[in-house]
Amino acid sequence: MQFNRLLLILSTVLGFCNSAIFAQEHKIARDSLELYLENHTARDTHRVNVLVDIQDAFLLDEHEKGREYAYEALEISEELGYLSGIGFSSNAIASIYMRDGEKDSALIYIMKAIEVFEAINEDQNIYAAYNNLALVYKSDKEYERALHVYERVLKRLEGREETSSFAIVYFNIAAVYEAMQDWQNYEAWILKVQRLSEKLGFKPGLFEAELGLAKIAIQQGDYDEAIERANSLLDTTSQFGEMSQIEARAYLILGDANSKKTNYEVAINDYTKSLEIYQKVNSPHYAAEIHFKLA
Repeated sequence: MQFNRLLLILSTVLGFCNSAIFAQEHKIARDSLELYLENHTARDTHRVNVLVDIQDAFLLDEHEKGREYAYEALEISEELGYLSGIGFSSNAIASIYMRDGEKDSALIYIMKAIEVFEAINEDQNIYAAYNNLALVYKSDKEYERALHVYERVLKRLEGREETSSFAIVYFNIAAVYEAMQDWQNYEAWILKVQRLSEKLGFKPGLFEAELGLAKIAIQQGDYDEAIERANSLLDTTSQFGEMSQIEARAYLILGDANSKKTNYEVAINDYTKSLEIYQKVNSPHYAAEIHFKLA
């Protein structure tokens, strides 16, 4: 098993790749990994690797079920003095706490993972730990600290071939600027996401870029453009199976745009559709935001 899981960890936090096909692939992966664990009971590095991989497979939609696997991986890693395993499993546990909104607990394991990865000069999966750290800072409104973390990530990425993971990092930076209401910098980073995603044919990145451009249109007072982009995105995602959180955010944008146009009945319908999806996928933060908008 390889610990090259940056794309998955960043994606599940943000809602990327939330498709029926992707979920099915992870169901198959979980079944295969669980079968391996049943047959490989030795407490060695191979079991640690599989335990972390199976936790990742559960992170997409059933993260609570992956908790016991992550803790077992950490326990075995500490028994063996397996530093890479300590870093991977610590960051896995942090991701679970973040999904539950327990930031203080998440931060303990994030810092543990970063400390280990930096000590062994782990130059790939440390990005996922950095990302979790930046997300904690962002949620605490410590935006400059979050941006400083992403500066460290970008410095490490210098000279590397651009992949879809780059697009996700760019999106995360844009999200910090959005939280700061700095729409000029937000637009610049969203356009980076769009350009790279077009180059790579990375559809989740293209979807996120389209949502971002729709948000910018609302800020610029071009509500019809925002509605057009959101509706176009809904038409497009329907061709790729269920993409719950993408669709939820598209309906949220439609609600915002129609509310600005004082089309309140239409906006209520849009917000309600968005709320139903967020409740279904257990996203209380967005659900609370929509309840406030409806009120």
